[in-house]
Amino acid sequence: YVVESRRGMGGYIRITIITDDDAEKNFIYNDMISKINIDTPFEMVESMLQYLLKSKFITRREGEIVARTILNFYQSEAEHKMTAEERAKLTRSIFATLADV
Repeated sequence: YVVESRRGMGGYIRITIITDDDAEKNFIYNDMISKINIDTPFEMVESMLQYLLKSKFITRREGEIVARTILNFYQSEAEHKMTAEERAKLTRSIFATLADV
């Protein structure tokens, strides 16, 4: 099951049954990619990676490599070597690559 909710005017709760493993994987990755933007803190990305690890979508080694790479993006942004938009785009690209592999 996938549960999605929105608060406020016109809010809703959507509960979806996903029966196909590939459909579930695609839904999860697409949801994560949609949540990565210029305001996304590193802790949220780290939480996404932990979920992928616990769900066995990635290995511990892959998770460490991706986490360190993305942390470098955040540090480069803090040092003004990269914009927040570039960091978000590269992070989304990594998650898209994980989804395809």
